Order: sequence, then structure tokens, then C-alpha cells
Amino acid sequence: MVPLFVLVLGIVGAQAQWINDCPCIPGRLETPKSQCSVPDAFRNFNITPNYLPVPPQNFLEAPFSSVDVNLGTFISPLRIIDPDTFSFENGNANKLYTLIAIDIDSPTNLPRHYRGFVNLLAMNLPSTLDFCSGHIIVPFTPAFPQIGTGLHRVIGLVYEQERPINTEDINLYRLARTRIITRIADFAETYRLGNPLAGNFFTTQLSYCNN
Repeated sequence: MVPLFVLVLGIVGAQAQWINDCPCIPGRLETPKSQCSVPDAFRNFNITPNYLPVPPQNFLEAPFSSVDVNLGTFISPLRIIDPDTFSFENGNANKLYTLIAIDIDSPTNLPRHYRGFVNLLAMNLPSTLDFCSGHIIVPFTPAFPQIGTGLHRVIGLVYEQERPINTEDINLYRLARTRIITRIADFAETYRLGNPLAGNFFTTQLSYCNN
């Protein structure tokens, strides 16, 4: 029979080993700038036209605290939990904007080009994309893909609004609960957003280590 103190020591040792499994991020990761234009990058990664009919023309600055996003950058899920300030050029101070971040490879029972899990949705933003001055419909949730679901593309888009949007719309309440947008083009048409002005995206994947 195994002595009790040996059994306890074994349990404590197992817990200590789990606790010491390092979740650290080894400093800031510098990522190379893409050599493609924004529209070309969206086409090269089959975002346009498969999911987004018309690509954005301008670059959306969408950094995280430990890594920048540069049109397809592969980023570990550990690095995408703390977004920094969003920004883009050529914004109109007299207009309002919608910002959305969406994982277009989220596994659902819908056809692939209909998928879309919303990681962030904010409306009625000023051109500075200051969240405090707009309405957050879907608070930010990190893109944390399920193991075995392959590479995920997470895109960020900025739309210019024709007018202030009623954020008490029942459909937005439903969206806040489900976080699913089946077709981004239909969503943009519903709220008369037109084509996206600025955009960016990264790729991420979660898998078991080889060792």
C-alpha cells in the first residue's frame, strides 16, 4: 500500500508541474510589413470575393500590445488578448463609423462563406475610433480557435455610416447574444454602411505541440 504522505507529495508535485507550465510571452514580436496593397492582400487570402465582396482600400492600424497586425500576420492566440488603439487615415471628423472584428473561419454548421464569429462590434464611433465616444455592441473577445479547426482568418473592418445607428435595434441585441454574422455584406446593407473603407487581418491557429 502506498504511504499517504507519498501519495500527497505526488499530487502536490503534479500540481506544481502544471503551475510551472510557462504561459509567458517572450517580449514584443516584430512582424514584417506586407508588400501587398490592402485590396490585394484580401484577395490573396481568399477573403475577397469569397467572404467580402469588395475589399477595403485603406490600411487599418489594429495592433496588440505585443505584436502588430500586418495583412495576414500569423499570431499565436496568447498574443491576441489585449488590443491596442485602432486607427486609420482619411477619416472625416463630421462622420460616424462602425468597426467590426470577425473570425471568418469559426466552425459552424453553415457553409464556409457564410461563417462569421464577431470578436468586436462598435458603432457610432468618431473618426478617431474612440470607443468611449461610441456604442459597443459586442465587447472584444479574443479569437481563440478550437484545436483541430485549422487556420483562422480574423479581419478588422471600418465602415463609414450614412447616419447615426439606433443601437437599441432588436437585431443588434440578438447579435450581441449570438455573435454570429452569416454574411458581412448583408449586415453592411442592413445598416447602409456601403463598402469598407479600411481593413486589416491576421491569421491564428491552436494546435498541440509536436513534443
